[in-house]
Amino acid sequence: GGFEVHVPHDAVNSRRPADKEWALRRMADAGAVVTTTESALFEMLERCDTADFKTVAKLIKKIPV
Repeated sequence: GGFEVHVPHDAVNSRRPADKEWALRRMADAGAVVTTTESALFEMLERCDTADFKTVAKLIKKIPV
């Protein structure tokens, strides 16, 4: 116990989309926070006034949407 689990939905996959969807639902029902990679990275950085934040932000902007 004592852990908060975050699962970035855009960083996991399955052979069938329905399997991914149901796995994410099961994890959420069990208490996991289903999020995005971008959100998880920014949450780990905690602050936006650092060099690390600026570096990560630049890298994220290079990822096609």
